[in-house]
Amino acid sequence: MKIRNGESDIAAFENDIHCRLKREKYKDGEINFVYIDEVQDLAMSQIALFKYVCSNVEEGFVFSGDTAQTIARDKVVLVRDDCSREEICNSVGKQALNLTIMECKGLEFELFHEHNYKMAKMCFHKAGDTYWERRSEAAELKVKADHIRTSSPGEANAFLREAALIFDSIGLSVSAARCFYELE
Repeated sequence: MKIRNGESDIAAFENDIHCRLKREKYKDGEINFVYIDEVQDLAMSQIALFKYVCSNVEEGFVFSGDTAQTIARDKVVLVRDDCSREEICNSVGKQALNLTIMECKGLEFELFHEHNYKMAKMCFHKAGDTYWERRSEAAELKVKADHIRTSSPGEANAFLREAALIFDSIGLSVSAARCFYELE
């Protein structure tokens, strides 16, 4: 409807291409292998379009991209599915972070909300997002303080004080106040 009325956006365009390719099939010759670079810049709906031009879904796709710009500072391998990830893990072991395409989309926020603050901090740092990097750092310090509060109250207080200062510096005064309140 949008296209007929001369109105469109990227979602309408993608939907139109999906419908046309599903109905009319790809007719410009057989493609057995597709290499997709800069995959981190594509939405899943855009990546799904490639299935119409290459019927070799199991082995015909190689995804590549600069996942380090939003994922991690070391080597990152981006794969299409869990089976491929297992194969790569067997080859490179723990020398790389192995992720599926779905896992790399918004990973830093998912890590933060799953309380994996250390990895989230690294991802936000790589993405150049200092607010969320500092927020992750402060949250990590708060968790560390909570874990050692009974066994090492002095060290816990140091972590809480540092977390409070970071929270305050990024405008999270309530979180800063909670940390200061918990100091012994």
